[in-house]
Amino acid sequence: RRTLRDSVAACTKKGIAFNYLLNASTLGGMEQTRTGQRKIRSTLDFLSDLGIPWLTVSLPYLLRIIKAEYPHFKVKIGVFAQIATPVQAKRWEDLGADALCVSAISCNRDFGALQAIRSAVYCDLQLIANAACIPSCIYEHTHMDLLSSSSRRGAAQGGFCLDYCFLQCSALRFREPDLFINSIWIRPEDLHIYESLGYSWFKLVERSCPTDLLLRRVAAYHSRSFDGNLWELVGPVAFTPDKNATPLMVKLRT
Repeated sequence: RRTLRDSVAACTKKGIAFNYLLNASTLGGMEQTRTGQRKIRSTLDFLSDLGIPWLTVSLPYLLRIIKAEYPHFKVKIGVFAQIATPVQAKRWEDLGADALCVSAISCNRDFGALQAIRSAVYCDLQLIANAACIPSCIYEHTHMDLLSSSSRRGAAQGGFCLDYCFLQCSALRFREPDLFINSIWIRPEDLHIYESLGYSWFKLVERSCPTDLLLRRVAAYHSRSFDGNLWELVGPVAFTPDKNATPLMVKLRT
């Protein structure tokens, strides 16, 4: 909690609005117990005391509690909510959502769906611009629940997650290399197309990337131009090197 307090203070000093993630796709039913509800309220009390302006959730239960008891928070609905239709978007907005992250897997390359969702709501909409996920991925729901459940205290995995969903998708891409191209990423040069549909808030991943790689991704999308290794923009890199460089290929020694 001290680290979080220091991070919020540093962001506030720089004029950056801190967004705290409570965006699990499942709480394992703890929200239906009195003990679980007390833990949720205790966490929200602490975040409120820190002066955090934004929260991200993916469960209607959490949104309803926050808007009823902590109305000063602005709340974004995370991608784990899998918002892919105008009806879903409108129902989240009716519950009080201030912003929605639309499902990249279902909608990034479906301009009709994006336009229909934009027409259905007034709140802010966000798209993930540089994910490399496969369209219509059958592992989407399982992957979100796996990541959510394995990160909880007391989870059966003991803090370790063998991400077999990611491994299966990676293997599929190697068997069908065209999936590297027709996955759900958005070119920096094409942001204006999405802006013309009413989308102006773009999220870049991954938070597990080393800083130098994230900065290169931000620079590419900010300048709306990139000429280089596609994987530098969209690769799901989760490696923190000791030096200030991110290797995208590993040289094998014989």
